[in-house]
Amino acid sequence: SDEGAPTGITGVLGFATEIFDAETVQGFADRFVRILAAVAGGGTDIAVGDIPILDAEETEELTPVRGIEGTPPTTLVELLSAAADAEVWPGELPPPPVGVARSPKAKTRPPRSGARRGRR
Repeated sequence: SDEGAPTGITGVLGFATEIFDAETVQGFADRFVRILAAVAGGGTDIAVGDIPILDAEETEELTPVRGIEGTPPTTLVELLSAAADAEVWPGELPPPPVGVARSPKAKTRPPRSGARRGRR
């Protein structure tokens, strides 16, 4: 308003109906509104990664994706380092335990002297 009081904002989202359905686009709009509310709501100290984009139902649905309960968090670097220490590389499998059969299509190789160890 002319007095400086907030009057709101409106918008229209156009989308290709061959690609998206209305429910999906409404989800995009809802998330965008949550971002705007977090930023415009006076929260200038909020980090981008801390903005609550998902609603409660979406958060609940995705929570199990964070890992198995009781398993300590592991970074990608730690996983890759462990693979390097075990000398397991993409497409290669470690030798199976004694008495376990493996598909003849599985790739294995003899252990190396550690030449790749420590390479980042």
